[in-house]
Amino acid sequence: MFTQEDVTCMGLTTNLLYSPAGLYYDEANQDLYIANNGASTVVKWKAGASNGTIVAGVSGSVGSSTNKLNGPTGITLDQWKNLYVNDRGNNRIQFFCHGSLTGVTIAGNGTGGTLLVGPYDVKLDSQQNVYVPEYGANRVIKFAKL
Repeated sequence: MFTQEDVTCMGLTTNLLYSPAGLYYDEANQDLYIANNGASTVVKWKAGASNGTIVAGVSGSVGSSTNKLNGPTGITLDQWKNLYVNDRGNNRIQFFCHGSLTGVTIAGNGTGGTLLVGPYDVKLDSQQNVYVPEYGANRVIKFAKL
């Protein structure tokens, strides 16, 4: 069970958060995934732990390469624990296979002819279709299953 703690510091280490913007809770494993926007990472935090583990991005290193993020704001996992990240600053959705720190752009940034304008989150339906609300385009867009 998680307990309430007041964190008054922000930082780039795995025991501090920096502008967290999105959450996903894996109930089966009691893991909380946090889109750590200010650090440009996604962190997996085990219930009761004093620090987390980076599962996407490089702490404090903003970028658009396959292993970097720029202001992630939304995250979700599929049934195989693959990670989908709304990489807001790069206007793309990154897909990370379970256990991999290298992502693949599956939507936005010109991939497959798609451009995203200010994507804000990412969600999956039961058929693994991807939904992305675009703040800058005032719409929700659906991408068919990979």
